[in-house]
Amino acid sequence: YVTLWAALTDATPENSCLHFVPRSVDPGYSAGDPEDGDPLQRVFQDKAAYQKIRSVPVPAGGCTFHTHRTIHWGSAGRNSGSVPPRVALSFGFSTEDFEPPYFSPKVLPFPDLKLRAALVSAQVINYSTLAVGDKEGWTALAGGMAGCNASKLRLLHRVFQSQLKRFHPSYRKEIATKFVSVSLNLSREGGSDGAGEDTMPKQKRKKKRTKVTPATAAQGTQVAQVAQDSDDDDDEALMTMLETEAATGEVLFHDDFDLLNGGKDEQIDCVEAKPAKKLRKKKRTQG
Repeated sequence: YVTLWAALTDATPENSCLHFVPRSVDPGYSAGDPEDGDPLQRVFQDKAAYQKIRSVPVPAGGCTFHTHRTIHWGSAGRNSGSVPPRVALSFGFSTEDFEPPYFSPKVLPFPDLKLRAALVSAQVINYSTLAVGDKEGWTALAGGMAGCNASKLRLLHRVFQSQLKRFHPSYRKEIATKFVSVSLNLSREGGSDGAGEDTMPKQKRKKKRTKVTPATAAQGTQVAQVAQDSDDDDDEALMTMLETEAATGEVLFHDDFDLLNGGKDEQIDCVEAKPAKKLRKKKRTQG
């Protein structure tokens, strides 16, 4: 697997050119990393290791190539109006045994509009997992799409679903797991800001009555809509789980759906794939 990174404008240290960790100082480049090992911590074990970072300025029209394992990043760039922004494109190339093509190469070089829209939507979902652990990185990558809420995520997912059969099964599985993870996290975050939550002390609930006015009625409608949207998120995530597991023949998610939509401080993760023939602890039902 190799990535071609092409600079459309001059890429300098001032406006965020790429920075690389050389293969010679990355112990996991060829041997790999242990499951509990952090690649960056293994590379930067002391201050002297930071001297090995290579900054790679590229003029407009130039490009770099790096493998999937090469540790790299772009800097924040200088926050100054005198420094023009850096604009670049990246292209990934892979052998089929490493990563199959997302869709049939027969539609290249100009896929139809519906397929392109589905691919763009899927890739937004694919990278939106950064919103959970790397919000700054997600904002830098997504720009205006960084504020994507649960309803927009559902819309993107439906655009992808409209062309689902045209994509490779491995890519369908990848997008499904990302969609479930991110949509449920967004659903829980939306409920954590107080919207739709009954925060009134229990002992006072029966005594206090609110006069119904147009304003309070509108507020109640808004709260109900938030609750409905949250239910829609959960329903679509559950449906995606069922359809993906049926299509792949694997158990990709927790046996109990409630575990995925559990406490606010829990992190949403997908379990390691297991053979589908194993019995479930709880039978999932639709509807």
